[in-house]
Amino acid sequence: MAAERSETPWVKVRVRIDGDELAIRGQGTEEYVRELARIVDSRIERVRRSHPNLPRHHAAILACMYLADEAYKLRQENKELEKLLEEAR
Repeated sequence: MAAERSETPWVKVRVRIDGDELAIRGQGTEEYVRELARIVDSRIERVRRSHPNLPRHHAAILACMYLADEAYKLRQENKELEKLLEEAR
């Protein structure tokens, strides 16, 4: 999969995250980068609603922690599924 990713063209997309307009450069399509920005913006918004007095940068860090937790759990689940698939072969 890493080889596929390195061949993916880079795009530069203007997005809005937590009220700030940013120019994001990433691999994939413009739609993909916009979807990632939407996910991040949505998570920050949820954190800020739950913790309205939290400083802005702390809300962003907490949102990153939630996203990292989600990614970690999905990686673990993927490893378990790959192991089951290997055992089934």
